[in-house]
Amino acid sequence: MAEGPQYTSCVQPPDFKPIDLGIIGALAIVSIATLFSGVFAVVAMAGIVQILRYVLDWMLNGKLICLHRDHTNGCNCGSDGGTVCVIGEIADTEGIGEDKNPVADVDNDFAINLMLAPFSVHEFWSSYNAFTETVDGKKVEVSARESTLRKATGVPHPVSEPFIPPQPATRPQGDLLRLQPGMPSDKGKLIFGVYTGGDGKTIFEGYFRTMIYHTLSSEYYSWTELFGKDYLALGVGEPDTGKAFGDYIIKHPDAKKFEAPVLHCEFEGSRIRDMLDVIEAFSLGGSWCKKNFFFRAICTLLQSVFAPIILIALAAAWANADDGNVADALEGGGSIGSKDKIILRGRWAYDGGHAGYNEVHATRTVQKVYNIPQDPKEFENFRLEWCAKMSEIPRVEDIGVHPLTPTEQATHDNQQKPENQWTFHPDIDGCLPNDDGADLPVLR
Repeated sequence: MAEGPQYTSCVQPPDFKPIDLGIIGALAIVSIATLFSGVFAVVAMAGIVQILRYVLDWMLNGKLICLHRDHTNGCNCGSDGGTVCVIGEIADTEGIGEDKNPVADVDNDFAINLMLAPFSVHEFWSSYNAFTETVDGKKVEVSARESTLRKATGVPHPVSEPFIPPQPATRPQGDLLRLQPGMPSDKGKLIFGVYTGGDGKTIFEGYFRTMIYHTLSSEYYSWTELFGKDYLALGVGEPDTGKAFGDYIIKHPDAKKFEAPVLHCEFEGSRIRDMLDVIEAFSLGGSWCKKNFFFRAICTLLQSVFAPIILIALAAAWANADDGNVADALEGGGSIGSKDKIILRGRWAYDGGHAGYNEVHATRTVQKVYNIPQDPKEFENFRLEWCAKMSEIPRVEDIGVHPLTPTEQATHDNQQKPENQWTFHPDIDGCLPNDDGADLPVLR
């Protein structure tokens, strides 16, 4: 089966450390102070290299927090519970560099945003426009996003409670969107519709994309499908798209704008990995640098001496990196876009590098599906059947490293049989199994 690449790793919740802006600031001050100082310009270059090394390593190996799905949800697609299977409809896609500044383009992942099945766009729209809810017989005020997210996850809890409802979820896949125990903001409180952590800085609000809903026809479109980049999701306006939406409203008076809760799913590009590899290569490899303080000092010295050459090599690595794409992961080839219904498999993680939300990162396999049931009970049977099939496929990174599940092992054993080793077609370069164990060529 097709499988997309995965370059990043995730850390367990107790091991997560936010990026240290103090380190970056100190190195930046040294670099700026020495950049125009003649012979000391090499020190500035060394500082820039160390900033890049620190940031790239954090983005690759420290930003994502591993999530482990409760086995009672019945849709884990790997032995560790961290690999999940998800069914839904694509709201929209995010191209390489979309909604990012040039510096953030170092992350060259491609992404899709998935509305989790079963869902109702009408319900999303109506809840988004309902700013009060009845909770335990009392009227409470909630933000539009909070109200919508409650509908998506099936959580009727009062807004004063932490956003960690008990299992099982009232929505078949609602747990994938909800804040999980152990995350940086799981001990915070709700302020203006988002959960803020105990430090008052980290927040969790889920991931949303702007949608357009026609109340008369029940048709719906993503903002990006009609107007391009989703500036509204960033909380900023943009004159051209704002005018375009105004013109659209004149032609379609029943069109309403709302934000849909989605599961953000990324297909990894190689740029962060490639650039970090360049820096580590000039310290004779990166693994030994982490043994102790002495070795770290030697590595830093080597990287500083070679800084001018490293910066040139980094520019080449940036330009030659492989962008994230769906093609490697999409079973059967082709392309996917808005309104396509899919099941995907990938690692479930919490992104600690943003305001905070759950996502699939990296997405490893994608399969188009059809006729997804909307009735919750029918959908649950549909989901379990698909997850059982997806769970039979061993993950490449587990083979020879981690024990496979019995179904994964059976698939792997069958893949190794000579009759399944053909490349072009069984009739061309295949063989038939023989009772005595000898494999004979196929004669046609």
